[in-house]
Amino acid sequence: MSASELLVLSDVHPPIPGTIHLGVQVTPIDDFNIHVYSDTDWGGDITDIVLASGYIQFMDQNLISWSSRKKNIVSRSSTESEYRAVANSLCETVWITNLINEL
Repeated sequence: MSASELLVLSDVHPPIPGTIHLGVQVTPIDDFNIHVYSDTDWGGDITDIVLASGYIQFMDQNLISWSSRKKNIVSRSSTESEYRAVANSLCETVWITNLINEL
């Protein structure tokens, strides 16, 4: 990655205050498959009882995408909440796969 590309990247994604010394580890890629992990917390917070879900995506050992958020919906079951988390992570995975194929 060139210096100008790093400069643009730092403008798009500024570091989180207090974490600049941590950095992000990037290793050479041997495995070009995307590995996705998702999870939900179905009503675990008793103050608002909403769905919290998230996913994380890796290419080999490199983190390429993640999301974690509370939803403003209430699922009827833990199965429904897991299904929603998988569907959200699958949409992101398809988008990333198409982006990589275009490069």
